Amino acid sequence: MSINKSHFSCPVLRDCCIYSFPDCPHLLQLLQNWLLDGEFEIISSASSTEVRSCHKLSMLHVECDKNQCQKVCLAAELLSHTTATATQKYSTLDCAETTDN
Repeated sequence: MSINKSHFSCPVLRDCCIYSFPDCPHLLQLLQNWLLDGEFEIISSASSTEVRSCHKLSMLHVECDKNQCQKVCLAAELLSHTTATATQKYSTLDCAETTDN
């Protein structure tokens, strides 16, 4: 099995293949682990009176231990549309420059 081949030959029936399909909760957890193992960092410069864009996120979402990282709800909240929108809004990276290369 590989990223381009999601099946393998059946050891009993030679003419058949066995296909593997990952489920969504595990894909969310894998993506969260990959993201947090990299250089992902949340820098908060908001004042205490400012309304947070990602009010559901806490440091637990970013600095979780192995047991906490197994919770699908944390991965779903970290990878939600709200978080993506806030990340895009507050990002200092000019996306137009990266797409031109």
